[in-house]
Amino acid sequence: MAIVNRCAIIVVPKQPYVDWANSSPGPPFDPEDCKPSVYLATEVVTGEDMVAVVKESWKCLFDLQLDGWMRDPKSWPKKRSFKIFNEWFDVRVTSRVEDMCEWPLEREED
Repeated sequence: MAIVNRCAIIVVPKQPYVDWANSSPGPPFDPEDCKPSVYLATEVVTGEDMVAVVKESWKCLFDLQLDGWMRDPKSWPKKRSFKIFNEWFDVRVTSRVEDMCEWPLEREED
């Protein structure tokens, strides 16, 4: 195993996200399907660093979560803020990320 020089930001949708998703056209969003998303970011050491990495990343994380359900940004909520992000998502950061696989990581670019 190898420790990866990144932190993991774990994002789990809360009820306001579910409500938004279910108000959008398309199939209903089942809250039972709310699986965490994990994003790797700059390595952090302290609790203050963890807060800072979320404050620096919230806009991107919010967009990624919205895009995961509705690809058209025109259908996304117009009002998005750090406060609303925290109302819509449970966010946790861990500084310990370990690669348990023996083969190398592969990157896929969008």
